[in-house]
Formats: sequence, structure tokens, C-alpha cells
Amino acid sequence: MCKSVFEFSWRIVQQLIIFDQDENDMSKIKGWGSGFFLEYKGRLFLVTADHCIHYDDYQEGRLGRDDKICVVNNIYDKQQWRSTLTPFGGFFYFDKYDLHDMDLPDLQDFAFAMHENKFQAPFLTRELKWGDELLCEEAKEKFILKCDAITDFDKNRYYLCTGTAKNKIVNGMFNACANAIHYDLRFREYDNGGNAVLDYNGSVKYDEWAGLSGGPVMDDQCYVAGMLIRVSEAANTVIAVPMSKIVRFMDAAITFEETNKSKE
Repeated sequence: MCKSVFEFSWRIVQQLIIFDQDENDMSKIKGWGSGFFLEYKGRLFLVTADHCIHYDDYQEGRLGRDDKICVVNNIYDKQQWRSTLTPFGGFFYFDKYDLHDMDLPDLQDFAFAMHENKFQAPFLTRELKWGDELLCEEAKEKFILKCDAITDFDKNRYYLCTGTAKNKIVNGMFNACANAIHYDLRFREYDNGGNAVLDYNGSVKYDEWAGLSGGPVMDDQCYVAGMLIRVSEAANTVIAVPMSKIVRFMDAAITFEETNKSKE
């Protein structure tokens, strides 16, 4: 059981570390992101933002090359301060083409990988505090989100995001970062791409959100309505892909997988 919606969010979100595809030196980190596990129709998915695994694509267009993604287990070698990492691959990702200009694809900023629910090491929490209040203890096992815990955005709800921001490397592989809690988000509308626009009750500062892309956006009743993809300092808004959109693409991926198996 969780003491609060903050603890539940903290135990859902996973921290990702990103490397270049051919990089074997684990100290040469390309970036950070977030994600979460979702159990849907008997399958386990790791969900994240597409720009976490295809950062260069958002500068140059589709390159056909995945970055290397690892989920942080938060199990540390106390002498070297290196956490166990679990690598993931085989991501499904998507493009949407503008019918007026077929040469300019609109990259869909979400991706997911199917995985068997069998891991060599558990995924554990870092300690989470709000001032002097302990919201979540260290080393509690993280949750897999169930499909009955997803919902639509609602103007009558408050929303929040948690995760780790301001990431940097210290002493090779020690990941120095700040725990982030952003709450009192309110749903305003859907934009032209079908993504949710949320108003933030405060001043959006990019560095306080960097590393949170791909994490769940949760309402005040512990339901996940979307996945964070970007923020706007100028507009003071947060943008999220609705879960209803993501699961429609999951249905397509499941159909694709089952069709391929039937041909074998």
C-alpha cells in the first residue's frame, strides 16, 4: 500500500540512461529520460518518449538507429557507486505523415518495448522527501502499472509528475541528480496533434524538468492519464501524450506480433 499519490507516482516512474548504439563505455552517457512499465493484454511494456531513444532523429529526421536504453535498478555497488542497469531493445516507434507533404514525417513522440516479466534484478526506489517529510523510503520495489489504472484527462482533476532531474556524472558512473516533484497541473485542452496541454501552477524552468520525458502523468486519484514529452517555459505549459493514444498503438503492435507469429 502507498501512503500518498506522491509515493505511488515515485514507485511507477523508472529512470532511464541513454547511450549511443555502439557505445560500450558505460561512463559515456548520452542522456537521461524516464519511463514506466505497463501490463496490457497479458504483455509487459516499457513505455517512454521516442526522443529518449532517437534523440538525433529530432534534429536530423529518421536515421534508422536506436540509442541504447538502460533502466536504472537503484542497486548500488557502495564502493564504486555504480547501479545495476537493465538494458532494453526492440522498441516500437511510429511516424505520422502529413498528406499535404509526404516528405516531411511528423515523428510520434512515444515508443514502447514488449518484454517478458522476468528480470535478473528488481527495480527499487531512491528515497523521496518533501522538505523534512519522508514520502517514500529507499529500496522499496517499484510497481508495474496495470491497465485498469489508466484514464483520460479531465479538467476536474489535478495532475503531477515525479522523477529525477538535473542529472550529471560524478566519479565515472555516480549519477548525481535531484528528485523532482511537480504537482497542481491542470488539463487545459488537446492540441492539434491530440496531445494534452496542461497548465503548471508555477514557473516552468527547463532544467527542473530535464530527464522527466517519458514519465507518467498521474491524477490525484492515482490513475495515469498520459506520458510527459515536453514543457514550454514561454507558455508555462506541460505536454503529454494521452494513454488512450498509446494503448491504441499497443493494440496495433500486438496484432503485428501475432500476425508475424502465425506466418512462422
